[in-house]
Amino acid sequence: MKRPTWVTVVGVLMIIFGVFGILGSGQLMFMPKMVEFQKSIMEPALERAQQKDPQAERILEEFHKLLNMTDGQKQLLMFMGLISLFVCAFYLFAGINMIQFKDNFAKLAYWALGLSIGFTLLQVMFAVTSDMLFFMFMMIGAVFSLTIDLILLIVIILNDKKATAPDPVMPA
Repeated sequence: MKRPTWVTVVGVLMIIFGVFGILGSGQLMFMPKMVEFQKSIMEPALERAQQKDPQAERILEEFHKLLNMTDGQKQLLMFMGLISLFVCAFYLFAGINMIQFKDNFAKLAYWALGLSIGFTLLQVMFAVTSDMLFFMFMMIGAVFSLTIDLILLIVIILNDKKATAPDPVMPA
């Protein structure tokens, strides 16, 4: 059976987004370290500015609000990054399976997209319930990810049966 064009397109997109997701997972796991590094660089400069200008107090407070994380939030970010790594690796695997046009490509794609959508919704819930402005920035990527996943899922649902149906036999 010949592989339909939509299977190739969806498979390639899943591979691309899976690789980007793996990179984003690494970023998510190391985010607490990056935030601590940024704090160590910016805090002395802001404190010196505060000594020269009393209005800098407000800027320092906003800076702390943006970059202060509790230990629980740091651990949660690292855990979410690890889970994201596994979800994105499975997403990548499902995309490769689609390109290879294996028998179970549709089931794997449904699982990968379902896991990705579920994890994205979990990230959104975390961002909404967090009091840190930093986590609200995660919402932009989450909305983009959710939109892409839903579009790919709809394409697979609409075309799944056609792709797995046997080729019609032409009478001789």
